[in-house]
Amino acid sequence: MADRLDNVRAVRAKATVSCLVAGVATACSLLLPWFHVGGPPRSTLEVIAAAGALDVIEGRTRALVVAAWTVVPVSVALALFAAAARRARLAGGLVAGSCSLVVGIACLLALTRPGLLAWGAVVAVSCAIVAVSTGIVSMVVDR
Repeated sequence: MADRLDNVRAVRAKATVSCLVAGVATACSLLLPWFHVGGPPRSTLEVIAAAGALDVIEGRTRALVVAAWTVVPVSVALALFAAAARRARLAGGLVAGSCSLVVGIACLLALTRPGLLAWGAVVAVSCAIVAVSTGIVSMVVDR
C-alpha cells in the first residue's frame, strides 16, 4: 500500500510540474505573433490594443476581451503560489481552466478565419493542451 501511495504522489508531482511549466509557456505565448493582419504578424495583446484604439471593440466587449486574456497569466501565477503551498489540485484546476480558454478561443479563430493565425497561436495551443491535460491528471489522481 505504501508503494502505491508513493507512486500516486510521484505521478501527481510530475503532472503538477508539467502543468505549471506548460501554463507559464502558454501565458508567455500570448506575446508571440498570433495574427497575420496586413503587415507583420501581431501578438494578441497588440491586436487587442489596436482594436481598442480604433474603437472596433468598446464597452463591455472590450472589458470582456481584456479580462479573458488577463485571466491566463493571473491564474498561472496563482497556480504557482498554490503549488508552493502544496495544493496540487488547486494549481491544476487553475491552469487547466484558464488554458482551456486559450484552446477554445484559438479553435474558434481557426474555424472562422483559418488564414489569420500565425505560428504563435500554434505554440500557444500546443502548450495549453499540455497544460490542460496535465492539470486534469494532477486534479484527479487518487490520494
